[in-house]
Amino acid sequence: LKADSLCNTIDSLRLEIDTLIERTQIFDFHYYKNSFKNLLDAIIQVESNHNDSAYHKGEDAVGCLQIRQTMVNDISRILINKKSHIRYSYKDRWSRKKSIQMFYIWKDFHHINSSDEKIARNWNGGPKGYKRKRTLQYWEKVKIEMNKKL
Repeated sequence: LKADSLCNTIDSLRLEIDTLIERTQIFDFHYYKNSFKNLLDAIIQVESNHNDSAYHKGEDAVGCLQIRQTMVNDISRILINKKSHIRYSYKDRWSRKKSIQMFYIWKDFHHINSSDEKIARNWNGGPKGYKRKRTLQYWEKVKIEMNKKL
């Protein structure tokens, strides 16, 4: 009987610890997310003028961040690599919330210590976008939008 009581107490403590860890991770994520909010808002403005229904037929780019299927595939590879059970579908690109989640997954995997410029230029031009001349104009647009928020 004492052993059962002790096991119940341990299980209860484990649950409480897990809850505290989850709350801390949520707080850390929100703090982290807010530090990049200006960049993200600027990219959304440049990509879609904040239009969640934006669609570029020629590139099959969808939603507020103009996500293409190749990006969804990259996010899937990242999540599989991290052994996450989370998955996104092509239709998730229409959701602002899910598009933003995908952006952060991509950014955290590829750009943990990158500058805003490199993040924006790679978002626009792919893995070597920061080296491409054509992404300089995109970065200038993003910078203008970021400066409007200051």
